Amino acid sequence: MPHTMHTIQDTESATHLAQQLLDAGRSVSLIARDTSHFAMLVNEYGDRFQTIPLSWHTIRNIQEAFAYAESMHSQGDVLIIVSE
Repeated sequence: MPHTMHTIQDTESATHLAQQLLDAGRSVSLIARDTSHFAMLVNEYGDRFQTIPLSWHTIRNIQEAFAYAESMHSQGDVLIIVSE
């Protein structure tokens, strides 16, 4: 389960934050409706960066976000949720 969670409003900010965290040696899981924007990070960082598509599920609180990430076998120590 992730130790830290960030909610970000847009893809560009989420990409920037994820890259900073990955460059600092963290592993990151990211929940977004459209994960295709993050393919370059997956290619660059491999197993340290995991995208989790959010197709139909609605996350209403922090506990649901962690539970959803865990149900998708999240391995990151940081969870980023893109809310756009």
